[in-house]
Amino acid sequence: MPKSHAEPKVGITVFGKTEHHYPPYRWREAIMQFLFLVWGDELRSRRGYRWAYIEFRTGEAYTRLMEWHHTSLTISFFANSQRFEATSVCREPSNLPIGDARIAVCATNIDETLCALARLARDRKQTALFLWFPQSPYTQTAELVVKGNRLVVARPPVPGV
Repeated sequence: MPKSHAEPKVGITVFGKTEHHYPPYRWREAIMQFLFLVWGDELRSRRGYRWAYIEFRTGEAYTRLMEWHHTSLTISFFANSQRFEATSVCREPSNLPIGDARIAVCATNIDETLCALARLARDRKQTALFLWFPQSPYTQTAELVVKGNRLVVARPPVPGV
């Protein structure tokens, strides 16, 4: 069956002034690009609505109903209001034990969130990042899990279940 032109692509997109696309195995570079956008002068020098986002598309599957189901996480940073928002589509649970080389951070603390993303990208001992977005109207929690040389979006585990 032919694929439609609207199918989701696996990979990572970083958007600021321009859009950058990365293959899944270059996820560390993509996270650093996003951090450079937020920490750098690009967002501060623009007028009007200043924001940047990073989108992880880590899986896709074609169903019999001719629909594309994908796994994705988009983290948006709004410079005007100094806040993060997230949208996520995920069906895969995280199979990591709670506390197993996982960084946990609340996205209301911007510096902590950016440092946690940097640690995940730079420290090869870190295997997961749990993010909590209390100000986001869409997604409240998300987890990025390192599997081999790729980063996978996963549903965070629920303690006690």
